[in-house]
Amino acid sequence: NGPVEHGNAPALKARELVKFVAPTLCLWMSPPVMSLIDTSVVGRFCGSLELASLGPGCTLIDSTGYLFTFLATATTKLVATAQTNGDSADHIVSEALCLAAVFGAALGAVVLLAGEPLLGIIAGKASRGVVPLALKYASIRAWGQPAVILATVARASSLAVKDTVGPLRSVALAFLWNAIGTVVLVRGFRLGVIWAGLATVTADIAACVLLLSRIRRRRAAPTRKARLISVPGKENLKKFATYAGPVFFTILGKSVVYNGISLCVGRLGAKALAAHEVLLRSFFFWTPVGDSIGM
Repeated sequence: NGPVEHGNAPALKARELVKFVAPTLCLWMSPPVMSLIDTSVVGRFCGSLELASLGPGCTLIDSTGYLFTFLATATTKLVATAQTNGDSADHIVSEALCLAAVFGAALGAVVLLAGEPLLGIIAGKASRGVVPLALKYASIRAWGQPAVILATVARASSLAVKDTVGPLRSVALAFLWNAIGTVVLVRGFRLGVIWAGLATVTADIAACVLLLSRIRRRRAAPTRKARLISVPGKENLKKFATYAGPVFFTILGKSVVYNGISLCVGRLGAKALAAHEVLLRSFFFWTPVGDSIGM
């Protein structure tokens, strides 16, 4: 729209950064916000044992899911690079969604098959009494892990092409669905922590469907015939790993630190675990600010 004066360039760049960072926050905040809603509602309307059970339950689900946010980072980088070069990024998104579906299914299977011993390690002997409830909660959330990872990658691909509306709508839908569903099931019907997990899973799936539908509509033009999900080739896998590998190990280091703290708190008993759950969910509500700026 005409030449930009040199003096205005920093201000314009700052505005562009803010326009990208604000919706990117939604990408990183969505998983911890879902657990925060469960923690808030269960903490208000259930007992301390159920609140404490969310500690190892949410830790297992959120920390393992957080490991795979490297997929979102790599997707954003690859799609943005393709856009800059004037190439179509449809095949990149399709292959990233395939990887997300595979990793999400594998992650859910691990929780379903090995959830009890993993939760026992997280809770410790002093908090062993919370494991049965935590296992039921984590097992329900495990069925939604493919949708969670798919939605994370879908949001990242949308942001890379400067589609901020889709991610914002998906997070708003998930937030409202989970908040209303959890309050109705836990407070209205007194169904406890298990049904809080069910409300969260259905909210995750609804958000994922909305995002995938939006991606499909973006490809409505006749020149864009890439499948919504396609298996990546060997060369593309190598390229993806080049970007994703370093990010994965960075995220792994963070997870080790946070989970190490949870392991220590579990040794102090169920009440300490319940208190730690409230503080940890509050903490994770704010940390995505740095992640979004980093992206």
